[in-house]
Parts: sequence; structure tokens; C-alpha cells
Amino acid sequence: YAQTLSPQYKPGSYLKDKIAKKELGMKSGKGIYEWKDGKAVIDTSKEGQDITPLHLLSVQINEAVKVLKEGLAKNVQDIDDAVKYGMNAFAGPFTLAAGMQPEQITDALNALQKRFGLDFLKPEPEIIDGSFKTMGR
Repeated sequence: YAQTLSPQYKPGSYLKDKIAKKELGMKSGKGIYEWKDGKAVIDTSKEGQDITPLHLLSVQINEAVKVLKEGLAKNVQDIDDAVKYGMNAFAGPFTLAAGMQPEQITDALNALQKRFGLDFLKPEPEIIDGSFKTMGR
């Protein structure tokens, strides 16, 4: 992505360090979390509010909208299925976003964009106006 879309997509130092140490998550038993019996062991004593699940989901939704707009997927179901089955997720980004207000996602993305100064975090117009909810259906 860094070569074809924007250098802003390059992996950060934290991720590079994990890869160099071969801490690849479930595959290696260690990564961002420790893994035991196929499940992440999360130390909640280290929990912080700096980056919230809403921030992470908002980025995923924004990227899913871009994928659909660029024609990399035929419809939202293909994107949701790819995320659900490819990442072993509970649901895909469009399914999760269905019950959210556009302002929630827009505000989260704007906060991240302001903090990190990365243009790709700017909310897509379809996020801002809520039309992402009817795209590719």
C-alpha cells in the first residue's frame, strides 16, 4: 500500500518490531497479545482509552468504503465476508456500521486524523453524509 497508494500506509515501528521478532499473533502464539488455546489473552490492567474500539472500527469502515468505491469488491457482502472469514471476525465492517450514526464514525476519524496527521484517516464523503449505509447493496 505504501508504494501504490500512499507512503502514509507504511507499517509503523511497533508493527515492524513485532514482525522482526516473529511475533505474528495467533500463528506464533504471541503478538500484540499472548495467545493460548487459540484465544487472545488480554491483560486488561494495561487497558487504556487512548485508542478505542470505535477508533479501530471507524478506520476499518472508512477503508471498506474506499475498497467498494475503487471497485475492488462487487458489493458490501463480499467485503463483510472477507473480513469475517479472513480475519476470524464476529462481523464485517458494513454489518457493524449499520447501527452506528455517521457522526460517530466521522468524529472518530477526524480525531485520529488530527492526532496522527495522516490524510488516509480523513472520513470519506459517504461516511460523513451517511450514504455508505446504502452503497453496494
